[in-house]
Amino acid sequence: MRRRRQGLEGAQFFAYSLAYYYNPFTGGNHKPGKTNIYQKFIDSPPDQRWARSATAFRGFGGFDATGRPAVEEPKDEVTRALWRAAQRGGCIGSPEFIKDTLRPVRKAHLDLMIFVAQCGARKHEDVMDSIYRTGTKGDPGVQERHAEHQKWRASQLEASSTR
Repeated sequence: MRRRRQGLEGAQFFAYSLAYYYNPFTGGNHKPGKTNIYQKFIDSPPDQRWARSATAFRGFGGFDATGRPAVEEPKDEVTRALWRAAQRGGCIGSPEFIKDTLRPVRKAHLDLMIFVAQCGARKHEDVMDSIYRTGTKGDPGVQERHAEHQKWRASQLEASSTR
C-alpha cells in the first residue's frame, strides 16, 4: 500500500507540473530558481491536486475537472490511448497488474515505455526498488524478447521501404 501511495503522489505531481508548465497563465511566467512547483503542489489541498491539472488539460489523460475519471472516451486516438491507460491507473500496482498493463504494449510492438518512477518525494532507494521490481516481476523477459522484436521491426521497415 505504501508503494501505491508513493506512486499515486508521484503521478499527481507529474500531472500537476505538466499543467503548470503548459498552462498559458503560469508556464510562460515561471521563474526558474524562484518558484518551487513541488511546494505549490504540497500546499494544494489533496482533493485539488488532480483537479488543477485536469482543468488545464480538460479531460486529457482520462480525468475530468473534478479529478475523477472522465466518463466518455476521447475521439482523438492518442488522447484516447492515454485515457484508457489512466482508467487502469497507469503502471502503479502489483507485478500482476503491471504485467496485465504491459501486455497490450508488447503486442503492439512498441519500442519504448517510459516510467516516471522518480516523480514526487520518492527516495532513491524506492525508485531503484520500483525499477528492479518492474524488470524482474512486472515485465520479465524483455531481453529474451528483444531479438524477436528486432526481426519484427526489420520486417516492418523493409515493407515500408518497398512502398
